[in-house]
Amino acid sequence: MKLNRIIKPSKFDNFTIVPNAIFRHEGISQQATGLYCYLFSHSSSQEITINFITNHFKNGRDAVRSAIAELEQLGYLQREQLRQNGKIVAYNYILKDTPATGKPSTEKPSTEKPSTGKPSTGKPSPGKPSPENPIQSNTITSISINNTNKRNTSTKSENVEIAYKHFVQLFPKRYRPKTPAAIEKWKVCLDRIERIDGYDLRKVYEVCKQLRQDQFWSENFLSVLKLRNNDKNGIRYIDRFMERNALRTRPTALNKLKGVKDLVPYLEGSTKMVKAYTNNGVIQDFNLRMNLTPVEYKEILDYAHSK
Repeated sequence: MKLNRIIKPSKFDNFTIVPNAIFRHEGISQQATGLYCYLFSHSSSQEITINFITNHFKNGRDAVRSAIAELEQLGYLQREQLRQNGKIVAYNYILKDTPATGKPSTEKPSTEKPSTGKPSTGKPSPGKPSPENPIQSNTITSISINNTNKRNTSTKSENVEIAYKHFVQLFPKRYRPKTPAAIEKWKVCLDRIERIDGYDLRKVYEVCKQLRQDQFWSENFLSVLKLRNNDKNGIRYIDRFMERNALRTRPTALNKLKGVKDLVPYLEGSTKMVKAYTNNGVIQDFNLRMNLTPVEYKEILDYAHSK
């Protein structure tokens, strides 16, 4: 199975020929147009991922994901989910040479006004027909959106409304949003995690539940909004949590070590080792071996090196 591939009409495969439809589409962003051209410049043998695209442009991951979502919304791009054992492992990027609604019209709006009984001034009508842009779902759970003839990036699915009620219960009352505006921010964040980032909100909820039970993250993860923020390395927390270690089970042996904030794996030659950072300092590998049983130490060692 080929993963993370570009799929486009074969007539474009050996040339950087971009369909004119993308350039004639009124209202599309320059960012989405540029990304479409960039994707078209690659052959179908090129492996494409969000990281691959982000490393090429100076725009961040959010900007790239936003452009992808816009192209999907307009029907120029379809992301095909590839699964193994029921889990999404990659996406293929299927490029369309015309949008879902067909080629954008190049006809000029009629300058003829309806008869009003008054002499015509000869001025063109300011009104424009608004093109219909059907919104395509790119998430595991389908999104129900009203008014699909309008592009509205804050439109949320019923799934998000239900999910919000569960997410908010994970946090102490003093950290929960209290105003309508603050509540809306949380819902928009969850919507973008599902619709733009492509994560299953049920799985995100399970990860957040585990984080809220973790000694370190219970004090440092106090809002859903943090999920789409970047850490000090420029990695978004949602990606960090979902892709690295948030789904793993916390070793019970850590309960014997007070105030552990982080486990740092390292190698001495070819030997795996680990040290623990706590509120009071660092517990070196040797001390961990002395204070834990061999089974407990191995559990922590494997946990740290699986990051």
